[in-house]
Amino acid sequence: MVKSRVMGQPVDAQGAGKLYSGMVDCFTKSVKNEGLFSLWKGFLPNWGRLGPRGVICFITMEQLNTHFG
Repeated sequence: MVKSRVMGQPVDAQGAGKLYSGMVDCFTKSVKNEGLFSLWKGFLPNWGRLGPRGVICFITMEQLNTHFG
């Protein structure tokens, strides 16, 4: 979440971020203003996207190891 906010913030003419000066600054401002649970925003959609892929990869690799291994 912190990386997404830092990368998506508006920048000035010199390319410096207008909202955050870096990762630690974004982290502290987010926790201070929104609470600790703000760090897990977007977790479920991200897990829903990556979870099935991981399961499919592990099952496929196990089957390949069983048949060719």
